[in-house]
Amino acid sequence: MYFIESKLELRELILSNTLNDNNIHLYDYSSITDFSFLFDKCFNLKTIPKLNTSHVISMFGMFRKCENLENIPHLDTSSVVDMASMFDGCSSLKEIPYLDTSSVVSMDNMFVGCTSLKTIPTLNIQQVKSTSSMFAYCSNIEDMPFLETPNLNECTYMFFNCINLKNIPININNISKNNYKNIILGCKKLNIVDAILFLEQNSNNDFKRIILNEINHEDLKNILKRLY
Repeated sequence: MYFIESKLELRELILSNTLNDNNIHLYDYSSITDFSFLFDKCFNLKTIPKLNTSHVISMFGMFRKCENLENIPHLDTSSVVDMASMFDGCSSLKEIPYLDTSSVVSMDNMFVGCTSLKTIPTLNIQQVKSTSSMFAYCSNIEDMPFLETPNLNECTYMFFNCINLKNIPININNISKNNYKNIILGCKKLNIVDAILFLEQNSNNDFKRIILNEINHEDLKNILKRLY
């Protein structure tokens, strides 16, 4: 058994293909609990071996700016508390496997700029407190599963410029109006029924005025203004 003590060493072994799916069982890197920026700006990285990540607490920026990352294996993320910027700028990533996000508290910028991403799995974000710009510029996502957010405090720009998004998968009744600024700005293809239901579920009048100002789709905006 070869023991890896540093994040830098783990990174170099993976990038050189010295550590791969065929021999990963020969390496022990369980002492490394911080995977933040592990593959930051690895522009040529397309995938990684199936790492044991059950001990990892932070994946902040783990794949940030991995522009050619195409897929990742299933990762045990049950202990992770920070996934902010995890896939920031992964413009070639088309799908992600199921992620256990039950312990995560921060998802700011998690998928920002994932322009090839077409869908996301159901995410448990009930402990999450901040999702600012989480899906900003995810221009190929059309539908998302509903996100339960009982502890969410901040979601500014969460769906900013998701130009093909048709539904709004979040209820923000309990969030201060200063903390959901521009949440759907640039979402040009919102479904009218979904938009109406979203406004009905979120009864705050200040919120309704802000959302109406953010909607780009003129036909949708005019219909909603007549209703509200």
